[in-house]
Amino acid sequence: MPTLEATVTATTTQTVQLKPALRRKLLNELKAYAGLRLQLKTIEEQMDKHKEVIGAIRDETGEQAIELEGYRVCLVAPIRKKFDAKKYVTLGGDLDIYNAANVDTPSKPYDKVTCPNDRNGDE
Repeated sequence: MPTLEATVTATTTQTVQLKPALRRKLLNELKAYAGLRLQLKTIEEQMDKHKEVIGAIRDETGEQAIELEGYRVCLVAPIRKKFDAKKYVTLGGDLDIYNAANVDTPSKPYDKVTCPNDRNGDE
């Protein structure tokens, strides 16, 4: 008889009491961060608009790369390789061996700050 397997993820919420001075300090830093993040997003949007115009001008020249008074513009079209597990199996590879060869390596820890108006919290 087949057995059903279920994966359950549990999260816990812990309430932490902050001293008023520490709370105020943290909130001030978070608000400053949010303000700078908003400025950065605005600047990046403006830069993207200029980059589109610059790219269109480069396209008009028909060149891949242009250098003008120290400025460089070049078309970068990278190709990256991605492992396709289904294709590997159809070509005769053993997926169990591949999965067993994968090793988890820790990355450098970092603080992720999510602002109230961020949709998905991406940095």
